[in-house]
Amino acid sequence: MEGELTGPEIRVHSELAWAALDRRLDREYRLWLLLRSMSGSGKVPLNSLEFPYRGLAPVTVKKILQRGEGVFWTVRDSSVWYYKLTRVCAALGVSYVSPSVIAEFPEKLKEFRALCTFAFARYRDTPISQQTLAKAANRTDRTIRNYVKALPGLEVTPNYAHASCLGEGTFADRETGELLRAMPNSYDLPVGRGGSTRKVNRELRNLAEQVATRTRRRYFRDPSKAQKRMQALEEGDWFYVHDKDNYWTRWSVANGALWA
Repeated sequence: MEGELTGPEIRVHSELAWAALDRRLDREYRLWLLLRSMSGSGKVPLNSLEFPYRGLAPVTVKKILQRGEGVFWTVRDSSVWYYKLTRVCAALGVSYVSPSVIAEFPEKLKEFRALCTFAFARYRDTPISQQTLAKAANRTDRTIRNYVKALPGLEVTPNYAHASCLGEGTFADRETGELLRAMPNSYDLPVGRGGSTRKVNRELRNLAEQVATRTRRRYFRDPSKAQKRMQALEEGDWFYVHDKDNYWTRWSVANGALWA
């Protein structure tokens, strides 16, 4: 169902949301979504976050900004420069994102966690049990039940299937007398469907290929080529360089320089 959104709109991708929840970065992810809804220029002035805004106190915002530095944004020149979706996905190890759901920004953290957990249910054609959902989201069954109660607008639809005989999980319909078997519930949210994620997923694939390319080559006969490759290597990467004495010397990247 489509809902009319009255507050700031946020776009939630279930894979990224689950990665943030799993790494206990849900507060940072929540603020990142809010920053994206506040400005499309890639930056938000710090003074706009110095007062209680959408349930976020100034002290809380300061701590969140510190924890999210380098993953969701960077703070400089009195502004928060938030990263684009592809960069955040790469930082959290997300290689693919499904179409986003557009929802109103939840002012309560519990509601936001529930929204992240049930975001993917918007696009599922098949029911899913709360036990399966809890396992997939790395949450307890009790937490999922609390999320169901906490998330405004969440519609839970019971599903049943015809059964051939009485047994565990089956019952007779009071009106028709038919034998039925309880199925997992379906969940729906009052949200809108987001745009295409084809471009983002293409960028993530290209990024993965670049990482594979730069870590695949470990041996260089020309030291100058090894020096050029340093810019594409990450801290701690290692490789061998062939010297004039016909020996292979192991080099590594540390503090932005090559070390033997």
